[in-house]
Amino acid sequence: MLTSIVIGGILISNQIRQAGNIASSAKALYAADAALEWGMYQFYKQDASAGAPSFTNNSTYTTLCYSGSSVVSCTGGNITDIVGKGNFGKVSRAFQISF
Repeated sequence: MLTSIVIGGILISNQIRQAGNIASSAKALYAADAALEWGMYQFYKQDASAGAPSFTNNSTYTTLCYSGSSVVSCTGGNITDIVGKGNFGKVSRAFQISF
């Protein structure tokens, strides 16, 4: 009986943790989407002076533009890939566009 209670407690704690990760995953996913959109905006508008997006839910993001295997400015030409990475808590999500 004690073994059943311990196993049940472990399973319930795992389910609670997974439910919390779903919310964190969604926040990281939307941050990654915003990072990718920001990179595309910079690429197409060539406007380095525009303000970067900010979040009120403590999500963070990174936008990287590549020319081949080198990281370059998103406002420059000859970009082959744009990668948007979003983070919330311990969860990270990313999107990539290749030209």
